[in-house]
Amino acid sequence: QKVMIPPKKGIQRVVLATNIAETSLTIPGIFWVIDSGLVRVNRYSAASRFNKLLVEFNSKASANQRAGRAGREGPGKCIRLFSENEFNERFEFSDPEILRTNLTYVILQFLFLNLGDINNFPFLAAPRKTQIKNGISELKDLGAIDSQPRQVQDIGAEAGQQMRPFLMSATIDTCGSG
Repeated sequence: QKVMIPPKKGIQRVVLATNIAETSLTIPGIFWVIDSGLVRVNRYSAASRFNKLLVEFNSKASANQRAGRAGREGPGKCIRLFSENEFNERFEFSDPEILRTNLTYVILQFLFLNLGDINNFPFLAAPRKTQIKNGISELKDLGAIDSQPRQVQDIGAEAGQQMRPFLMSATIDTCGSG
């Protein structure tokens, strides 16, 4: 809450750019943004079945969004800690989250809400078929859904309302082993 209080006269704030600098929140008194050109990205590894928090180069859109935080209330500057050539070599946009995340929770919600076949849903950025296949396989392994037809089991219904399927399964396994 303190960050929203305008700074005293003569005080300037500096943002060391992170993903936070890409939000639509306007913090009073920001006239300088220092952009490292890096972003922390959650990526799902199908091999390990875990999310990994990776540090990657940001996209052009991300860098431009960060620069836009400087000077929302007056003249401002963005200092990029990477060259113009490096900027020009970056992707235009970041990957949509649905393409880099574990879909087990999404699939479970789909089934729980009876929305039909996830493979036919008109996503703005459709997940890869292998992501859906891996998500369904993981849900079966966790005992959250039946094989055919894909019916949500008790654990799956619980997970769909409460927490990620993997965590629900681990919690039940831990409590059940007494």
